[in-house]
This record gives sequence, C-alpha cells and structure tokens, in this order.
Amino acid sequence: MNNQKTKSIVYNALLIAIVVILAVVPNLGFIQVGGMAITIVHIPVIIAAILFGYKSALLMGFAFGISSLLVAATRGAAFDILYVNPLVSVVPRVLFAIATVAIYNFTKTLIKDDIINVGISAFLSSLVHSILVISALYLSVSLGFADEFLSMISGGFWAFIFAMIGLQVLGEAVLATIVTVPVVKALRKVINR
Repeated sequence: MNNQKTKSIVYNALLIAIVVILAVVPNLGFIQVGGMAITIVHIPVIIAAILFGYKSALLMGFAFGISSLLVAATRGAAFDILYVNPLVSVVPRVLFAIATVAIYNFTKTLIKDDIINVGISAFLSSLVHSILVISALYLSVSLGFADEFLSMISGGFWAFIFAMIGLQVLGEAVLATIVTVPVVKALRKVINR
C-alpha cells in the first residue's frame, strides 16, 4: 500500500515536471505558429488523468493552468493578454482534466478494448480542452476583459476563432491521440510491475 502511494507521488511529480518544462521552455509546449500557439502541454494531463484518476487529474490540470498563466504573463506574445486572466488560463484546464477522467471512465463502460478507450478519450478530451478554452476566451472578450485584444485582431473575434478551430483543434486532438496511446500503454507496464 505504502509502496503504491509512493509510486503515485513520483509519477505525478514527473508528469508535473513535464508540464512545467513544456510550458516554460519557449516553443516546446506552446508552439507559436503565427499569432496562435499550438498546445501540447495538455497531453501529460490526459495521460495522468487516464492512469491515475481524479486526484491526479485535478493536480495536473491546476499545474497546467498555473504554468499557462505564468507563461502568458511573462512571454509577451500578442494573444497572451487573454491568458493572463485565470478564468481563461486556469479554470478551463482544471475542468478539462476532470472531464478527461469522466470521458475515460465512460468509454470503459462502452468498449472493452483499453487501447481504443485511451485513444478515444485522448481525442475527445483534447476537443473538450479546446472547447473550454475557446468558450472562456469568448466570455472574456464578450464581458470586456480584453478590449485591447479586439483591437489587435483583424476580421473580428469570430474570424480569429474559426481560423483557430481550423488549424489547431483537430490537429491538437489527433496529436494527443497519437502520443497518448503508446505512452499510456508503456507506462501501464512500468506502473504495474
């Protein structure tokens, strides 16, 4: 029992370290493409949520959100002004992490093949992450928290959102699936020793 708890703490610490490294090293976890950042920092969160459940998901989502907030506050890219707001950078990341566990637990009731469950969960969770962040961005802009941002983008907020959806959302979901499935499979072998 104590050995299992120690293992869980170590794996969570390693995954949090990966999240922090991905977040703070420029163009590693938030890859700048033009004015947008393609996010891969959410992948360790998905992995932790699938492997370790709600407590780890909550911890990882919080670590992801805080590191996203800190990067936005210090990097100075054009669209970072929106992510300085914790309602955009932290809250959606925590909700996404919790939703990932729920999605994985739900898919387990429908499909018996765990690898397929992991793949479906990674893909859907990545979509949920994007939907939550885009919704938070929309609320932030529509409530007037980011009037400076509106003056920066040409074509209006919706043109920006549709461009973001086209380039980012599906690409991030596919990438999350491609990375998560083999990593979860390999980590399960190590964890269950």
